[in-house]
Amino acid sequence: MKYNFNGITATEIKKELDRIESLQMKAITPIRTPICITFDLSGSMAGYVEKEIEILDLMFKELSLVPKRIFTLLVVVIHHSEPKIVYFGDLLSLDFESFKKDFPKRALGRTPLAKSLEEADEILTTVADVCERNNQWYTIPVFFSVTDSAATDSVDDCSVITEKFKKDIADGNKLLSEFVTNANPNGLNFGGYRVKIDEENSSKRIKSFMQALRFATSTQAESNGVFLKGIPHRSTERKQYNRYKSDEMLNNFKYSFGRN
Repeated sequence: MKYNFNGITATEIKKELDRIESLQMKAITPIRTPICITFDLSGSMAGYVEKEIEILDLMFKELSLVPKRIFTLLVVVIHHSEPKIVYFGDLLSLDFESFKKDFPKRALGRTPLAKSLEEADEILTTVADVCERNNQWYTIPVFFSVTDSAATDSVDDCSVITEKFKKDIADGNKLLSEFVTNANPNGLNFGGYRVKIDEENSSKRIKSFMQALRFATSTQAESNGVFLKGIPHRSTERKQYNRYKSDEMLNNFKYSFGRN
């Protein structure tokens, strides 16, 4: 699917969901991991656009190296006070160099951060439903939020989605990283890993996070002392296998990122 910084349509989103559902599963079909990255391009992020592009670049470079994994990528941009879904499709189908070139260079507007993650969560929940209906292999979703945490949603809107994300993370049903600035220490917090983007070692920490995610989606969790025994059979125990691969991803990530 072609990206569109004015926002892709509901029809285009449905078309991609239908494509995923229509896929014929084979013994060699890779497991699917949904990924959402939300870029805050509101006015308060005016000084961080280049850092956001750096995060995008590192994510693409690292995940492009992962073998035997399909990444369904959802990109949300908060711009002109509205969250816009600008890409939804396989990560490797994105014309990444053109996407970077066309990425908005000016940050302006307000920050409906809770609304943006709520909409993204609905879509990735639908991806899981589609995969389940078609007996596919898939993991829990990964969310990135790049923001200064200065949300302008109502208190009620924020509390509902933040509590949902915190519960999903605690229950092992999401992996979330918040790439944040130091500007709003008491800003909106969804309970995920937090990586500061405005400190001296920020680039190193961002790279470490993306490398940890590559490791988490590439290898068996055998080096951290927490052995995941008894891999369920891919076909006859599909649901258990999906849960196993999700736990493996969480386990690998915690081990790898915790070392850096």
